[in-house]
Amino acid sequence: MSTAEIDAFDEDGRTKLMNAAASGNVEETKLLLEQGANPWVKDDTFGTSTALDIAKRSSKKSSSPEFEEVVTLLQNQMEKIPKPTKPSPLPDPARSAFKPKPSQNPIDEVKKFFTTASSEDGIKIVDIDIPFISLVRLLIKLGFAAIPAVIVIMITINIINAILSSF
Repeated sequence: MSTAEIDAFDEDGRTKLMNAAASGNVEETKLLLEQGANPWVKDDTFGTSTALDIAKRSSKKSSSPEFEEVVTLLQNQMEKIPKPTKPSPLPDPARSAFKPKPSQNPIDEVKKFFTTASSEDGIKIVDIDIPFISLVRLLIKLGFAAIPAVIVIMITINIINAILSSF
């Protein structure tokens, strides 16, 4: 596997090394570092976190000794490789996790959050489940100027959920 493939970003804007660090996977972290994964690469979402930053945050949430070993591995590797002299570029909007994939239909993206049921009157929404990260992505897609509109949408969703849960 080439270093370009190893350091490629997934749909969440993370590299394989970042995902291994986030899960405390010592063996995968070692393997990726041996294959040439760059520990200085910053996430493609906000351009602020390296695999080491992610491992440190994850280790605070878990008392597992694997996280500390992953942190040590990453620190040792970062000491061997000089820090890049120029700052990492801002996330590339063409690769950003917040940009919909060209093949995605926006209607299908919205439909996946609703659970529906058929009845004599037609199709009714039974449940709405929108994960937090999807709301964040929606805010970024719409632009932060649309925050008041999104707040109204969130309040409306909460009201619909309250009505649905009362049945």
